Amino acid sequence: MPIAYQSLKLDWLIESNAPTIITPGAKTTDWHPVPLPKEVGEGGAFGVQLELGMSLFRVEYQFKAPRTHQLLPLADIQLTFPEPAFMVESIARGNAVQYSQYPVGEFLNQVGVDLFRLTDRLHFRRVLDTSADIQGTGLMVSQSTLAELLGPDEAQRLYERLNIADQPKANACKIPLDISVHLHKALSSNWGPQPGRLYSQARVLDYFDGLIIFMNGQPADSNANPIKNARTRSHDLHDYLIQLDGKVPTLLELARQFSSPAKRLNAEFKATFGTSIYNFIIHERLERARLAILQSDVPLKQLADRLGYAHFNHFGAAFKKKFGQSPGSLRARK
Repeated sequence: MPIAYQSLKLDWLIESNAPTIITPGAKTTDWHPVPLPKEVGEGGAFGVQLELGMSLFRVEYQFKAPRTHQLLPLADIQLTFPEPAFMVESIARGNAVQYSQYPVGEFLNQVGVDLFRLTDRLHFRRVLDTSADIQGTGLMVSQSTLAELLGPDEAQRLYERLNIADQPKANACKIPLDISVHLHKALSSNWGPQPGRLYSQARVLDYFDGLIIFMNGQPADSNANPIKNARTRSHDLHDYLIQLDGKVPTLLELARQFSSPAKRLNAEFKATFGTSIYNFIIHERLERARLAILQSDVPLKQLADRLGYAHFNHFGAAFKKKFGQSPGSLRARK
């Protein structure tokens, strides 16, 4: 699986801790605690690797009372990428400061201001404002993957609008919260690993969709194919999805199969059927599961496997969220 970054090195500026070096796992990296002094608070980070060179990560810091406006130098951070990458960091609460050596710049991470980079590597110092708890979400996407997601022309226009086209470059932009919230929700899902990664990719597309519309001042799909072709493609995709079993395809896999950038494919499908590709797959499969439970004696574990759930408890949680009762309860009432 292609990766968004090759290595992450953190040289800690607090206490006497050895550097931390993180390399991306096949799918998910574990929670990595930050060595904050116990009297100050606690915190850490975790990340999820998505398909084809995309990674999401979350940082969280909780500080103990009494809180002051003390600025706490945290770490000197270096990231290497296998190819130039697009990166965005968005703060949901709190404040932090970045002193970036490459690309050069000083930036305040705060709510409503997202930090964007287009670069072949990254080196910066992170300083925390301990007056309030901090939570932030970041996304790394290889440049080639973003061109595939959005289309190369749309990706280039986005770089230009964000003033990062002349790489290596970093720039902070005011972004409405109803756009950046898609990133913050991208790591919140009750689904299993495969549907969960599809959910995360869908929220990433929602973020890019809102970001492009905001930065361009007009719908990002103004140069899309004619409506007739879009509807035909959407109906073909619909027919394909309703007969799928097993592993849930990624949005990029679907985009390649139907010869359309993933964002456009998702937008066309939503315009035709009133729901995103992700929501359609999840809800259609759960409805099929409900009917199978009522109309057959297929074991529930086998049913969960057939629908692409790696763990039965993920299937049970999703089923109960949609129908208000567990699969076992429904079968018992059969």
